[in-house]
Amino acid sequence: MKQKFIECYCLAEDRKFEEYREVLGNEEEKNKVKEKVEKLLAEFALGTMLSNIMWGWWAVIVCKNPHITFDYLEFCKVRYDNYQRVKESGHWKIPL
Repeated sequence: MKQKFIECYCLAEDRKFEEYREVLGNEEEKNKVKEKVEKLLAEFALGTMLSNIMWGWWAVIVCKNPHITFDYLEFCKVRYDNYQRVKESGHWKIPL
């Protein structure tokens, strides 16, 4: 579902909706769209990794406040685990 949405987004940059069917029949255009989709998915994964690191460090800083009863260290661990999961998947490597 996510990939189909991104394919349509990439096509929408250059084409009107009525032209999608014609473009999808062209193998060269399909390859261009596939490259754009792969790049967008990689950028999304990289952004996800950066977001998880940022929120993890924020949790470490905030956990020092004794008046807050939320378990920020556990929140940090969850964010770090998410970061590691995306990193190990390799989806963040942007194709050149």
